Amino acid sequence: MDKSFGLRVPPGIDAMQWPLWDSATLTTTSITELAMFKVPVGQSSKTKLDTNMSASGVVVEGEYYDLYSIGAGFRNNQTTGLTQAELRKVIGGGYISIVIQDREVFAAPLIILPLGGGDNVMMGAATDVCLNSGMAASNARYFFKRMIRLYKNIPFTVYARWPAGIATAANQSFMVWIDGLMYRRKV
Repeated sequence: MDKSFGLRVPPGIDAMQWPLWDSATLTTTSITELAMFKVPVGQSSKTKLDTNMSASGVVVEGEYYDLYSIGAGFRNNQTTGLTQAELRKVIGGGYISIVIQDREVFAAPLIILPLGGGDNVMMGAATDVCLNSGMAASNARYFFKRMIRLYKNIPFTVYARWPAGIATAANQSFMVWIDGLMYRRKV
């Protein structure tokens, strides 16, 4: 285990880095919310490229999971085809939140997430903007001041919300990734 996290791991427990990711579609029909991490691999035609959730809205691997960062963007290698105005609505008109059971534990405007450079994502031709290619690069995350703990089998959801509604000219695959440490019993 990397000691740079400064963690004290109880005896008999292993800690390992374990990213979670999920994607959903922004559609041509106006929506106000995308609920992420609700559909596991194998349901609604989701593959491992779309999500790595093995159950609906709960972490089932390990004993618990500490989140330390979050990122969001468009799907890898997807040319968004969004106009500058649409990009501004997606990024500037929405926010992201993490809800564990019924309690919101984090909320922030999408603009503060490093979506490939915050407002700098507006630079260049809109058709070339892929928001850091939608990939979880080390510089494309918002790091929490304190880790957020998810316990095994306790429901959680990450929401991307647009109070005024958002519609895009073509369907766009929007992805959220959260990084953390999974703790599990040593065997």
